[in-house]
Amino acid sequence: MKEDLKNKYIDQLKDLNLGQKIADLLLFISYYSDGETKVVEGEYVSLHMHKSSDIKNDIKQLNEILPIPIDSEGFECSQILNKQLKEDEWDAALVWFYAVTDVEWEEGGEIEIADQIISSIKSEFESYSAIFKLWVLELIKGVAKADKVLKPGEKGWVEGVPIDLGLKQTIKFRDEIDAANILPSEKLLGIAKKEHISSNMIRLLSYREDLDNKTREIIDFKQKFAELNEQHKDDSSYAWLEESLLSITDWGRDIFESIYLDQNEHIRKAVSKNTFLPKEFSDKYKVVFGEFNEKLDLLSDKDLPVEYLEDLSKDKSNYNASRIRKAVALHPNTPLNIIESLLKDDARWVRESAAMHPNINQKIIAKMTSTADRYILIGFSKNPNCDKESKTNILTMLEDLDKYPIQGDEYELFYTSDYLTATEGHGGGVSNDEVINAILEGESWHDYVFYNDWHEFGDSWSFWGVPETPDFIKYPDGSMSPINIPMDENDPDTVIPTIEDNIPSSGSGFLCSHLQYNSGTGADWQGYVAELEYELIPEKIEASYEYGMCSCFEYCDETRGEAAGTFEEDGMWGFTDITTDFYLYYYDSKDPSIFTEIAIEDLIEEIKGAKIDDTNEAAVKKYLEKHYPISD
Repeated sequence: MKEDLKNKYIDQLKDLNLGQKIADLLLFISYYSDGETKVVEGEYVSLHMHKSSDIKNDIKQLNEILPIPIDSEGFECSQILNKQLKEDEWDAALVWFYAVTDVEWEEGGEIEIADQIISSIKSEFESYSAIFKLWVLELIKGVAKADKVLKPGEKGWVEGVPIDLGLKQTIKFRDEIDAANILPSEKLLGIAKKEHISSNMIRLLSYREDLDNKTREIIDFKQKFAELNEQHKDDSSYAWLEESLLSITDWGRDIFESIYLDQNEHIRKAVSKNTFLPKEFSDKYKVVFGEFNEKLDLLSDKDLPVEYLEDLSKDKSNYNASRIRKAVALHPNTPLNIIESLLKDDARWVRESAAMHPNINQKIIAKMTSTADRYILIGFSKNPNCDKESKTNILTMLEDLDKYPIQGDEYELFYTSDYLTATEGHGGGVSNDEVINAILEGESWHDYVFYNDWHEFGDSWSFWGVPETPDFIKYPDGSMSPINIPMDENDPDTVIPTIEDNIPSSGSGFLCSHLQYNSGTGADWQGYVAELEYELIPEKIEASYEYGMCSCFEYCDETRGEAAGTFEEDGMWGFTDITTDFYLYYYDSKDPSIFTEIAIEDLIEEIKGAKIDDTNEAAVKKYLEKHYPISD
């Protein structure tokens, strides 16, 4: 602004209370600028995008990206003035425009005033940059709109510019703006396909007027789903994706190509379920983002492209990735260069599988035999190109276990559930003498057996353990994942015995059922550990049951011809709570209705009611023999 214009502002505004602060702010901008576009942009950045407490450092960074210097005093002053502006002072902007223009305001509402303000802005700030015009629009928020003030070329990147960005984000945003404006039109389609749905670049490119129909379709599509995603960002169910038809509509090859690998996990998952997705995109999705089983299924395709095999051969994301690499090593399309890299793999089962590949010829086998480890040698011995002499030599070498030791890795099954209960159960017949002793001691059956080796009462059944199987597995590399070890419902050993199921088919007498429940949190529970030579496939873990309780877990690898290992108890049971259920019963096989729970306290009262001394052993024995006879 020129000096005479500045003086005019001072004269016109010195008596206006509402407009004084805004006038000071504008005068400050004019004082620290020479009217050049970049200067005004620099003042905008200093006023609205400064968030750091390190003013000097920010000034240094601004000076690196702006062509004019910004002094520390001016920077601090702009901050003070900026803080003085309150939201309820936006009307002051109207006063300022009224004071500095020669427009004769007509009587009327806000629309008429806004129209005149817009025309004034166009004339007053024609020479200034779009970013400064945006700043002015912020001052008269809600009155003037960007599409009425900005030129078509300016509107493309100014609309929606976040006002409260920090310095680093501002620099990044400015770089994106510049990049979007200078990109060659012939590259826009490729960029539109590559950028993710919420990318700033997609929004910036949407304002360009030189987009072809295909590029415009992709950008409009991505903007639509970016808006939907923002609207439903707090919707954890992602039901809106189903309503959007993303998984069931044939969007066409170009749209599919632009979103099937989008960085938004939920968008790309929804697209991956679409049956119209071309196979090449579906396969690529599985290679990059697929679950373990999806990748393994993909490798069953004998015509899988080499580029996918190469990508999968480099997958070292977790333990199961070694099984993916093994499948790559066994794939008929895998070229020699990939096989050679897999011969150096950390997993011995991958090395062994790579050594079996037909692309390994006899010459390579002969060259590597003297330096190969045990598992590469095993692979060579199974290789179809290995001649008889070499195979015999290799098998002889493998007999030297000191030079070629068998290796193993430790795996652990464990529980993570909030609460687990290990049950110890014993049951069977009870002699008259035990019942008599309980009566003579005047105790309940529970108290009597608890202090007299209750677990010894088990001539019919005894068991110990938990019916649930572990729900997590820990691999040798320290990674952990959920596991589901199924129960064979047809296995009679999975049934927990009950006293009713074990009533003798003949005779009469006393029976007992003793159960102790030892409970605690799964995190404190003992695990089951096994050492295995080859890779673990969770589906091959089988639970062994006895009386309804898991007794152990066998790892059955039929490809090795025998059980490969057993998961055995390791650690301590994390008991925090112990309860018991000890019961005494009387049965008579001739009368199935006679199966009664016996309480010693009631039995004592019954004996007393018969005028018998309950402390006289002989008298109590005679009573029991008469009223509770025992027979085979």
